[in-house]
Amino acid sequence: MTPKNGCQIFEMQMAQLETRLGHRFVRRDLLVEAVTHRSYAMEHPPTPHNERLEFLGDAVLGFILCAWLVEQFPTASEGELAKAKGYLAASAQLARAAERIGLGNALRLGRNEEQQGGRRKPNLLENAFEAVVAALYLDGGIAVATQVVRQIFAPEVSTLNFARIAALDAKTALQDWLRLHRRPLPTYHTVAVAGQSHQPTFHVTVAVAGRLLGEGCGPSRKAAEQAAAAVALERLKAEVITDGGQTDGGQ
Repeated sequence: MTPKNGCQIFEMQMAQLETRLGHRFVRRDLLVEAVTHRSYAMEHPPTPHNERLEFLGDAVLGFILCAWLVEQFPTASEGELAKAKGYLAASAQLARAAERIGLGNALRLGRNEEQQGGRRKPNLLENAFEAVVAALYLDGGIAVATQVVRQIFAPEVSTLNFARIAALDAKTALQDWLRLHRRPLPTYHTVAVAGQSHQPTFHVTVAVAGRLLGEGCGPSRKAAEQAAAAVALERLKAEVITDGGQTDGGQ
């Protein structure tokens, strides 16, 4: 494939992505930056990559989801809304949202990242999706970003089940339990990352006041933290039952 053909294909991919987003960019360079991975930028200096936009997009997406949930569920409690927002903004959900708009096909990756299946990596898709949200915000303002995000997440929001989300969000449940029992908040530590780069397995531990309470594994750091939190919460609850409602929190 010649460079000219490559540029034509990329331009077509950008136009298709704009169509799927439902927004024609005034500043196309913002969208290009949003789909550019660090590995590509390192091979083509001084090309900017998407990490700065990812940083902004995380905040913009959080605001849009929070405002939407408050509007959509006027009787929900603060805790329910927080858990719902965490569920919608979780790594797996963002990666799936990226897949629905075909974002993987539009990514600009370095040769090695391309060979390692980077277009299918959940963490790359998640980061690029947040960067695209930031690009939408910078190009069209909060109204445009909100419209696109609501369009993409409409199926998830329309079927939200607060009870099921509460059961899934072990990290929040552990934090709430510790606060209720006046314990220090947990700390998470990634002790290992195994497997191939396009299919990693994270190994995470969780501790409270220096005491190891759980370990968990998962395809992302967030998933492993959730697994570790679930183990820790069950252990703490079992200790309360065994001790008749009193634990010393020691080793």
